[in-house]
Amino acid sequence: MGTAEKETARRDELDLSCSVYGCGYLHDVEYKRTRTFPKGTGISALKQSLHLQILFPSPVGEAEKGPFPIVVFVPGGAWRTPQVYFRVPFLVDLVRRGFLVAMAGYRGCELFRCEDAVSDVRSAVRYMRAHAAEYNGDPDNIFLMGESAGAHLAMLAVCGGPDFDDPEETAAGSVPVRGVLELYGPTDCSGHVTTPEFSALSDKEALTSPLAILVRGCLRSEFADRLRPLSPLWHLQQGAVPPPMLLAHGDQDRLVPVWHAERMFEALAGAGCPVEYIRLRNAGHGSWLFYETYMMDRYAQFIRKHTGPAAPGI
Repeated sequence: MGTAEKETARRDELDLSCSVYGCGYLHDVEYKRTRTFPKGTGISALKQSLHLQILFPSPVGEAEKGPFPIVVFVPGGAWRTPQVYFRVPFLVDLVRRGFLVAMAGYRGCELFRCEDAVSDVRSAVRYMRAHAAEYNGDPDNIFLMGESAGAHLAMLAVCGGPDFDDPEETAAGSVPVRGVLELYGPTDCSGHVTTPEFSALSDKEALTSPLAILVRGCLRSEFADRLRPLSPLWHLQQGAVPPPMLLAHGDQDRLVPVWHAERMFEALAGAGCPVEYIRLRNAGHGSWLFYETYMMDRYAQFIRKHTGPAAPGI
C-alpha cells in the first residue's frame, strides 16, 4: 500500500449502542374531539380534532428498551396559535436522552377561552396516560413541559386542577403529573398589568397586548381582576399544591420579564414545594439557549430525579 493510499483510507469500528437513542416521529395523532365553535354560539354539532406530535426513542443495541418517561410539551404562540411544529427539531435532543415527548396542540384564545386551552392540556395528559403502552411510555411518570404561553397553560393545568376541566368531557378528573418544566412563562398575569411599565401603555397598546387576549372584551380597568384566576401564582397563594417544578427564564426577556419566574420561585420555595430555578444570562424570550445541550441535560436530570413508581393526580 502506497503512502497516498495510507493517508486516505480509514477503517473504524464503534459501539455507541449503550448511550444512543434514535428518534421516531408520529405526526398528528388525534387526542381529543371538541367543539369547533365556543359554547353559546348555537353551533354544537361541528367538531374539530386536536392533535399530538409524538416523538419516541428508538433503542439501539443494549440501550434501555423502556417504557420511557413521558413529557407532554405545550408550545407557545401568544395564546393564539400553538407553534407545535416549530419546536419539533428542538426536542429531538430530549428524546435521544430517553424520553417520550408528546407535543400538544390546543384551542387558541382568539375564539375560545383560556380555560378551554387549559382543559385541552389536561386532556392531552389523560390521553398519554391511557395510551402510554401504545407508544412505549410509562403512564406513572408523566411530566408537563411548556414554553411561554404554553408554560402558562401547563402551570394552570396543575395549579388550577379540575377547575379547568370541561364539564362536557366524559374523561374529566384527576390526571397524573410527576413534575412541570416551565420555560419563560407568565406566572402573575394580574400583577403584570399593574406594573408601571404596563400602566404607561396607551389604551390601544394595552388592549392589543398579548395578555389582553385572555380577557378579550373587557375594559382595561377590569384586566387585573379578570386575570387573577388565570395567574398560576394566585392559585398557589390560594393553597394549590403543585408537583415539583423547574423554572427557566432569561434575564433579557422583554416580553415576559424575569420577575415572573422570581416571584413563582419564591412562592414555591416558601410553600415547601420542590423547585429548581435557572436564571439564564443573556437569554431573551424564546432564545435557542433554552434548548442548548447543557439545558437539555438539566431538564433530563430533573425528570430522572422525580420519576418513581406512582404519580399524584392534579
